[in-house]
Amino acid sequence: MTDRKNELLQDLQALRTQVENGLALGDSMFGRFAHAEVAHEVTQRVKELQEKKDDLERDIKEKEALIQRSNRDFTDVKDSLPETLEQKRIRFVEDYTLLFLSLAYVFMVLSALTVYVLHADQKIAAFGKGLGYSVAGTLLACTVLYHVA
Repeated sequence: MTDRKNELLQDLQALRTQVENGLALGDSMFGRFAHAEVAHEVTQRVKELQEKKDDLERDIKEKEALIQRSNRDFTDVKDSLPETLEQKRIRFVEDYTLLFLSLAYVFMVLSALTVYVLHADQKIAAFGKGLGYSVAGTLLACTVLYHVA
């Protein structure tokens, strides 16, 4: 039993020596009160991170409030509109895409009419004929598009 006790005491002494050597090495490398400096740096870093966290939370709350206000604005607009909108009438002023396409179509018709009149022998008759064809083609296209859409 005493041998076992002596072994344990020697093991404890060896561990104590290793710990003391490690502490002495740490003191020689970082100074005797390095733990206090590290604790101070950690405390400062925690404060800095807490401030950043608070700033981010405040920023998130502000942006959520902005989103809620914007949603209320859209809800107000949605509530002011009728339940179903008209499907038959095209609003040229509001839809810039249709306006652009319409202007492109008019330019194409005028270009085709100009080329047709320039190559014809009788200019006035060709102009009238071309204008009639373009009006008829436009009416036909509008009718087809109206019934397809």
